Amino acid sequence: MSIKPEEASNTTINQSEDIHVRYASPKLYRRVFALFLDYIIFALLWIALFLGIRAIVNMSSAYKNAESNINKTRLECGLYVNYNNETVTLGTYYKGMAGEYTNKQVYEGYVNGLNNFYKYLNDNISPEASKSAQEDFYTKIKSKNYVYSSVNYFIFDETNKTVTKNPDCQAPYSKYSEVYLDYIDNVAYGLLSQFNTNYLNSTRILSNFLLFLEVPLATFLSGVVTFYIPGLIFRRGRQTIGMLVYKMGRTNSSLLHLSFARFTARSAIYIIFIQLLSIFTFGLPLIISFSMIAFSKNRQNFVDYMLGIYDVELYNTKVYYTKEEILIEELEKKNKHVEFQAESRL
Repeated sequence: MSIKPEEASNTTINQSEDIHVRYASPKLYRRVFALFLDYIIFALLWIALFLGIRAIVNMSSAYKNAESNINKTRLECGLYVNYNNETVTLGTYYKGMAGEYTNKQVYEGYVNGLNNFYKYLNDNISPEASKSAQEDFYTKIKSKNYVYSSVNYFIFDETNKTVTKNPDCQAPYSKYSEVYLDYIDNVAYGLLSQFNTNYLNSTRILSNFLLFLEVPLATFLSGVVTFYIPGLIFRRGRQTIGMLVYKMGRTNSSLLHLSFARFTARSAIYIIFIQLLSIFTFGLPLIISFSMIAFSKNRQNFVDYMLGIYDVELYNTKVYYTKEEILIEELEKKNKHVEFQAESRL
């Protein structure tokens, strides 16, 4: 038997008994509201689980060693400072201290930061790395040709590949700060990772923990609690909390109870291949799935379409486990008799 949920079903149990169960396909706005409620629950669970998982991961020796190496390198390299017990970039520090320093002091802070960076590379990596970084700064600043009132910002020493402030240029120190900050933010931090492989490996360890453990695990567990466990509790209709609130349920292609195996398969595909995959594809699977709900003929998302699952309204009916259950219920209705009771009057 194959019946679409937006049609009235006419399920034949045998030749003498015709049982009629009518389902309606939920309106789009109700589907959207149900999904919205489910994803609010999902988001709250995700935040709580992510923070819990992160706290556990932060206690691991691998994470602590990588974090310690990163902080040590940053404080030594000249491109970061300790501010309010946190290691922050030079740009973040000076922006946070706006008004505490003059424009000249901010400019000198950026210059000293770069000079300390070159010294760090020379002492901890190699003189060649330091020289390469200085030449990179020289090349990039010279190629941009900074000019103020027809006067160059800088004087370039071709022999030593150095850059110094042009005393004849009347550009304000804030303009010089912008030049140095742009280079530090967009180039120097990349050079630190390029030349210091231990620092790069440590940042990769933290990134891997975040991308391949913390976020996926929080997403998977939140998905299980939001989209799978409620369906085990509310078995008749396999409802999520959102579907329960908006009186919707799920059926198989015969408009009967969704089996445990099919519901588990549906949940696994949705959580693993739709939600988890969306993390690494900018939400593309979710967008496709929601688009199918909005525009497909039977209002099915991608997973439901593959598995032959339908959403139905449950205002005046319910999802039945078997055809026999429908027959028994109809027969019970037919056999009911009217009871008359006398009403006492005072």
